[in-house]
Amino acid sequence: MRKVLFILLVFGVQASSMAQTKEEMKRAEKMESLRIAYLTQELDLSTDESQDFWPIYNEYHKELKKIREGMRRPENGLADVSEQEAAQLIEQRFNFETQKLALEKEFVQDLEGVISKRKTARLLMAEEKFKKEMLGRIKERMKERQGGPRGGAPMGGGPRGNNRNDINH
Repeated sequence: MRKVLFILLVFGVQASSMAQTKEEMKRAEKMESLRIAYLTQELDLSTDESQDFWPIYNEYHKELKKIREGMRRPENGLADVSEQEAAQLIEQRFNFETQKLALEKEFVQDLEGVISKRKTARLLMAEEKFKKEMLGRIKERMKERQGGPRGGAPMGGGPRGNNRNDINH
């Protein structure tokens, strides 16, 4: 009986992790679709520009993902990290940023002749704006799941002036 329960438990854990992986993949695909739609709207690419732009862009993001995956992150945060490990993590961070910058420079060079410099600048700005908007949405969802305010009401007691922590009270 114990063997059967153990086997069921193992399969249950595997099924749960597979479901999480599928859910994460769905979220990643949705995020990718949102990013593509957002950038398409922001850049207003012509058909010819799109045909040349997206393969270059996708290759850039594939390489960027490889660089990110190469970064080691401490499993338990930084609380249990030694000074030597912290120094290694800092050096790793600098190496990551250096590689990322070199890749971005190469990407921008690859876009020459495909889209204008103005559109390239708009792309770089639009990517940052997209990240900020997505992070804002994620934070809002986390607040909602934790029972926080809904519908955009300010935290801390309602309309301005009624909050004890308000500077103007």
